[in-house]
Amino acid sequence: PRLGIFFDSANMFYAQQDAGWRIDIVKLKHALGAQFDVVFFNYYRGVPVEGDPARQPTLDFMDRVGQEITFRTKPLKYIQTVDGIKKKGDMDVEIALDVTERIGDIDVALIVSGDSDLLPLRHYVTQRGKKIAFMGCGRNMACQLRKFRHSRYMDTFRSLREGHNIITH
Repeated sequence: PRLGIFFDSANMFYAQQDAGWRIDIVKLKHALGAQFDVVFFNYYRGVPVEGDPARQPTLDFMDRVGQEITFRTKPLKYIQTVDGIKKKGDMDVEIALDVTERIGDIDVALIVSGDSDLLPLRHYVTQRGKKIAFMGCGRNMACQLRKFRHSRYMDTFRSLREGHNIITH
């Protein structure tokens, strides 16, 4: 089956931080490629503005994996709170639009996010005779997604795909 991957970086960043491990996205793409024809891997990312110390590491990461992954970016938002400045890189709308634009190219949409805001895509995708699955970290997966039978936890890749070594500490 032809697979399109939609990876929500903002959601997964905090989920992986909370879990204490990270997924190597290039290795994830290759592991999924063993069972699917991976048509594309879109990685949705807010990019820090000039002067933010996180900007250069972000750009270096994008350069390092850019041959394997397609980046869909927009500038981070900086929101002043009582606790200081909070960075926001929400890309839910961009992910939803891309699913609607690319659904004809794929048989299966894999949404890598624990965000329940993306659950309505299930109806859209299945109405078009396609399959959809959600993947996220167990502790950060929204309860609405947990109820959906095609939800997978990245935590299980530790045992299922150990040979691929896609989890890094």
